[in-house]
Amino acid sequence: MLAASAPAMSLLRHRLLAIEYFNFHGKPIHRGRFFKKPDAKVLALAAKSENRRSKTELHFAPKQEVGPWDETDRLRLRGYSRFRQMIHNYQILGLELSCRLLRGIPTSDSSQCP
Repeated sequence: MLAASAPAMSLLRHRLLAIEYFNFHGKPIHRGRFFKKPDAKVLALAAKSENRRSKTELHFAPKQEVGPWDETDRLRLRGYSRFRQMIHNYQILGLELSCRLLRGIPTSDSSQCP
């Protein structure tokens, strides 16, 4: 457990991006989970999403504060106060556009999602 008196660290200025996959043939000889490093195409799509997200007004993305639940003390210690700070902009954009679609809210460019 983290000490309550530990100083808060600054928020990370980067986001980790990895692609998890499963390999039925490799699983018996592989320990842990399978991850791939994103290629140039994935990184370009992430940058496109970042740009689009910055121009999108959010109505459905989570605004909740990180509460006092299991494993959240370490997040607060590192300066995270809202869940939105911990997820990628492409995930926030995808959530926003999906919710709009489900609610029947038109979006001018929803057909051009990355």
